[in-house]
Amino acid sequence: MAPLRSAAASWHSRWCQVLLFGVLALLQGQVLAFAGRSGVLPQAPLAASRSAFLGRFTHQQKWRPPSSSAAAATTCRMITIEQASNDQIEEVASFFVDSFWGAGTLLKEGQRRQLLTEQRRDLRERYGELIVPRKLPSALLVARSAGGDMVGCVGVEVVVCEGERVGVKYKGQGANDPELRPLLSNLAVSPTVRRKGIGQKLVRACEAKVKSWGYAELLLLVNETNSPARRLYSKLGYKDLFTNTSGTTVEVTSFQIRNSPCTTVCMRAGLAPRGLFSFFAR
Repeated sequence: MAPLRSAAASWHSRWCQVLLFGVLALLQGQVLAFAGRSGVLPQAPLAASRSAFLGRFTHQQKWRPPSSSAAAATTCRMITIEQASNDQIEEVASFFVDSFWGAGTLLKEGQRRQLLTEQRRDLRERYGELIVPRKLPSALLVARSAGGDMVGCVGVEVVVCEGERVGVKYKGQGANDPELRPLLSNLAVSPTVRRKGIGQKLVRACEAKVKSWGYAELLLLVNETNSPARRLYSKLGYKDLFTNTSGTTVEVTSFQIRNSPCTTVCMRAGLAPRGLFSFFAR
């Protein structure tokens, strides 16, 4: 029984020590609190100094990455629009192929060569310099970054229209009288800088060019299934004019390049001078 009695006494002694330390700590806290209230000691000096330090730290202006809208505005302001020369058509054709067809498709070398040849020919016929001056005006515009890299392109030209036929070669045999109307086409923006306002800037540059030619409207043709492009044009004030169910588009597959039937939408925007009555001009 002696060992049991000794163990019980030791356990009782330890608990008494714990209780004693607890009481002393409680009394010490009460004394410090009373001294703080009475002005003998400052209230919680350690906590106050820590709070002041954290306050100074947290109230400093922290660096935050620029928002996407701010970054887009900065990028767009650094973009310059210029008219491409005849010597730059090769560069524009290569850029268009890589940005328009090569963005979401892994082009084979043969396919890229074929697309580049056709695109180069098309750009030269529509926007290139001829031996004699063109009867109808046209321009090929490019967007360049501050470093000189091409980040976008677009073409604008005056074409012959017969009713809902846009860009026809007039031979004097149509049922409708021909009209000369400006047309926007070949708009492409580098995939690395999309959604930064560059496409909008290119469209506005085309509108300014068309107005300088003396026209008060601008047409464009867009694939009915190209929802991102249609949203952009609608945002810029373009409205559906008519739909052509017999259009064609270049389709690139892993095996071939072919012309496929598609439905195109002709959209139009009025280019009346901005002012009090510009709302009614569209």
